Amino acid sequence: MDVDKILITIMEDGSRMNNTVKRYSKNEWNNFSESVFRSLVSEISIDYLNRRERIERIPDKEVVYYLAATCLNMVVSSTSKYHKNVRETINTNKRQEPIWGIIPEEDSSEEDIQLKVELEKDLTSVYTIIDWLYDNNHITFFDKEMFLEYHLENKSYRQMGMRYNICIRQINLSVMDVTKKIKKIYGTR
Repeated sequence: MDVDKILITIMEDGSRMNNTVKRYSKNEWNNFSESVFRSLVSEISIDYLNRRERIERIPDKEVVYYLAATCLNMVVSSTSKYHKNVRETINTNKRQEPIWGIIPEEDSSEEDIQLKVELEKDLTSVYTIIDWLYDNNHITFFDKEMFLEYHLENKSYRQMGMRYNICIRQINLSVMDVTKKIKKIYGTR
């Protein structure tokens, strides 16, 4: 079966392949998660497109079983590309150290302490908004990771582009889009 046709069929709601991938798209509460589904489809697409010749040799009647085996391997195995690219990254705590550690309390004036409290609230609000945007499918996994890496790890667009072999403009557009969405939501709170 043609890889392009497989990938299109996976995205057709209600198709056998779509239902197969959805069965493995569970969050930590064992409920279906649209973001996990999209991440899983993304990794399957990359995998199948890289191995196009091998996948296209699979008989049509066995493709669904092969897809199920692929999903199971990606979700269960700790050495799969899905685990390394998605699960491991999601579980990495990218939140920076609490602001309380920046200035020692004994050297702080009342204004410094009040500023630290406000900054901590602001930082927590931004994380809450990013998580909400991602969970409600307003931003992609890529957008979330690029934003966090740019702002929290202080990486430049050039460093990120070289690391991931991605066009700098694409990273910039992603970060700017998330920034606009955060400002829009943050302004209404």
